[in-house]
Amino acid sequence: MNYSKTAIAVCIILLLSIAPITQGKENGKLNSGTGCGCHSQSGTNVATPSVSGLPSQYTAGQNYQLTVSVTGGVSGSGGGFSMDVDKGTFSYLGFAVGISSTGDSATHSITGSSSRTWGFDWTAPSSGSGTANFQLAALTSNGNGADSGDRWGTLTIQVPENAPTNQPPSASNAMLTPTDAKTADSLTLSYSYSDPDGNPESGTVITWYKDSIAQPQGTIPGKVVSSSLTAKNEQWYAEVTPSDGQDSGQTITSNTVTIQNTPPTVLTPAISPSQPSSNDDLSITISSSDDDQDVLTTEIRWYLDGALVSELNDQSTVTSLATRDGDQWYVEIRVSDGEDTTVWKTSQTVTIGSSQPVNNKPTIMALVLQPYEAYTSDSLYFDFISTDNDGDPIVDTEIQWYRNGVLMPSITTTTLSSEQTSKSEQWEVHVRINDGTEWSDWEISSSVTILNTAPELDSISLDFSQAQTSQNITLSLSMSDLDGDAPASPETRWHKNGQEFTSIENQITLPSSLTSKGDNWTVFVSANDGQDLSENELSVSVEIINTIPNTIAELSHTSLEDLVLSITNDDIDGDLVSNEITWYRNGFKEGSLDGQSSVPAQLLGPGQVWSVDVIPNDGESNGSMASSQITIENLAPTAQIDIESNRLWDGEEIKVTAQNSTDLDGRITTYSWQWSDTSGNSGTGSGKEYTFIPNGMVTVTLTVYDELDSNGFTSINLQTEAGPKVTSLDAKSIQENVKLTWAWDGPDATFEVFRNGDSISVISELEFVDTPLISGPTDYTIRPIIDGQGLHSGSSSIEGFMVETIEPAESSVSTTGGLITGLLFIILSIGSLSLIFIDRRD
Repeated sequence: MNYSKTAIAVCIILLLSIAPITQGKENGKLNSGTGCGCHSQSGTNVATPSVSGLPSQYTAGQNYQLTVSVTGGVSGSGGGFSMDVDKGTFSYLGFAVGISSTGDSATHSITGSSSRTWGFDWTAPSSGSGTANFQLAALTSNGNGADSGDRWGTLTIQVPENAPTNQPPSASNAMLTPTDAKTADSLTLSYSYSDPDGNPESGTVITWYKDSIAQPQGTIPGKVVSSSLTAKNEQWYAEVTPSDGQDSGQTITSNTVTIQNTPPTVLTPAISPSQPSSNDDLSITISSSDDDQDVLTTEIRWYLDGALVSELNDQSTVTSLATRDGDQWYVEIRVSDGEDTTVWKTSQTVTIGSSQPVNNKPTIMALVLQPYEAYTSDSLYFDFISTDNDGDPIVDTEIQWYRNGVLMPSITTTTLSSEQTSKSEQWEVHVRINDGTEWSDWEISSSVTILNTAPELDSISLDFSQAQTSQNITLSLSMSDLDGDAPASPETRWHKNGQEFTSIENQITLPSSLTSKGDNWTVFVSANDGQDLSENELSVSVEIINTIPNTIAELSHTSLEDLVLSITNDDIDGDLVSNEITWYRNGFKEGSLDGQSSVPAQLLGPGQVWSVDVIPNDGESNGSMASSQITIENLAPTAQIDIESNRLWDGEEIKVTAQNSTDLDGRITTYSWQWSDTSGNSGTGSGKEYTFIPNGMVTVTLTVYDELDSNGFTSINLQTEAGPKVTSLDAKSIQENVKLTWAWDGPDATFEVFRNGDSISVISELEFVDTPLISGPTDYTIRPIIDGQGLHSGSSSIEGFMVETIEPAESSVSTTGGLITGLLFIILSIGSLSLIFIDRRD
């Protein structure tokens, strides 16, 4: 039986049985940005998560590439993460990261569980969404396939929206009504509000002026001045400074309203006794009033049988001496406050000595419209007191309602429902009664202005329950209003750690400049409809938590010196900030430099790309990673030409060298030469050394290149002069020899002798004897050599010198002997070769 195969099968079955458990751990976990309880968290090596790619403020709809990393914890390369966001959506194309169907959570996949760095995208939310909140949990795993021994950490990041700059609002058409207000009238302010950003009105300041004196803020809340605060002849106007809760606009001024005189009122007079005899004096009772408390003057006119008795003018009594049986008397009265006078009010008619009195029409003595202070939610009703001097019952009542001075004929009820009224309307009621014979005069009530109904504060909230020191905190509220008024700036009272903070009273935004880590702020709020505050008050609190630090990393480098990292840390909370520094060379991590603030010059090379990642930590949280990158600048090589030739003669070789050219940060790979002279000669070449033959003034240019193809060049100018020459070259035949002689006018030299272009000797004399091998035309050249340099222009030649033919002497050598000797040599050679190929036997 094959036991090894059986064991392998069993192992495969066991591995398959535990595969789902392993996959469940390695395949990530969504919606767990605050961490999980399934992995152990003991030990001192804390895992530190970080995120790069997030902006300090996001632009609505823009896509950002994020990199999530985790460092520290346990050793190894495996890890995982879970990240949640409340605004915007995550996305990823690949296999290492999984995204939730709603796009608000990301985690590692089974493919990504072998890494500790993951990349994916975040698309910012639409405009007006506010701050986006990120929760990240990341762990480093020990790879044992279980929950034990791992380390994890969490990170919270808030990214506010990059909101456009607020523009101040404006107000226009400020109007104070009624323009002909009397003492009994309330003054109502109206104006138009406009905001270019579409922001609602919040925090608008209204300042009331009485006789050009500003009234203290708070004494007249809202847009209505109660009639109880005004008096005749006072001049009132208002200034409006609009606000959207952030900025205030230009102040505008309303029209000025002068409180006019309120006419007095007088009740219908009654003569008593109502059935007088000729012995009774006639008298009247007068009831009058004036809202301005003016002194009233009363006019009285008595009529006898319909004719005015002027002698009784302004008399309140008619003596019995002036009456007789059968007379019919009535009286008319009116009152004046010096500015306005009432209409004449006529009493009943009485007959002297008559047992059957003439019917007297009924009168309404007091008509009161209630409530005196009516709101939108109140119905209006009236009461009146009526009299009938004849004691007749009231059989009918006629009612007329007037809105803003206009008769409303469809309304004849005794009660005006609240559904029929609106804020700021002025209502009055006209009433007359009938005793079955006559109608009374119309009695007009005082007017009632429908006042504003205070709003109801439904709910309030703040942007955050926990906010960082760098975040402004804005109040939001919801209110209901029976008048349909839009919300105005609420009344707010901010308390820090239980103490009221009056500098931001009535503001809806708590600026970050006033907050500190550890503060607890509470705001108490009353709603405002522009005129009145809500009767109920609500409160909400926010805790100020740690703000993550910010950092700026900048790399700077001077050639041949160290690469230096400059770090600028900023922590609004004033915490001490440490930095995690990671270096990369050409994209690969340089672990030996972790935590270092510079790179030694000996590690730098031209063209290398160095980058650094810096993650700040304030002792509580990591800040956003800052990165910087720099390419090491390549220094161009320096070209230098040195002349190795001691003499510069026309037509002779000049040797130059580039051996002293340098490249401080690399090596020279190519040497390129160019030259030209005034005789029209030129040439090019390469190599560290170069030889050329110019004539006259010559310019030599050297260009050197390094391994990155940077170059440097230089040029020199040279002047050649005429050099020494071989002269008087002569050749003579002496039997089988040729004798050469010449003259020389230069310094000490040796002479190289050429026959037909081949060097045959170097001598120091001025003559040479040659023994040619063949006869016929022969060329000879004598080239002088000075200090090892052969001269070209200084050489001299003879061409076509005829070398004579010499007959050789008869040889005494036997041809037969030579043949025999050759054959013997061949036989010996063959024998030697055969011995080589014969196998040796031991």
